[in-house]
Amino acid sequence: MRRLTSEETKVAYRFLYLDNAIDVLESELKGLGDGSFKIKEAYIDKVTKAIYKGQLERQELKQEMQRLEMKVEHDETTVNTISFVFFAGKRCDCDVYYRPRLVYQIRRVIYELLDLPIQEA
Repeated sequence: MRRLTSEETKVAYRFLYLDNAIDVLESELKGLGDGSFKIKEAYIDKVTKAIYKGQLERQELKQEMQRLEMKVEHDETTVNTISFVFFAGKRCDCDVYYRPRLVYQIRRVIYELLDLPIQEA
């Protein structure tokens, strides 16, 4: 049974996926800078723009979460799952994610930020 409204749930999930996608892109950017690509400027530029786009959206989501009195916290990690607690005012909701499903959702956000067609696995 959900305790958050559909709007709160949508904002919380988007923030969770987007925040993780930005972390992945920043990690990839470091790898691109250290890589031995011959023409790496184009890749670096595309990833940098995607990170900036994600940061702008994350900032908007943070403002929306502040308006809704929301926050997202990491709860527990096991070998196959990760759980998060979503707070909104005095209400809360906990979701457990199967790791591959979370990776899939984060990958979809990364493709969206890079303006690439989403590839289904």
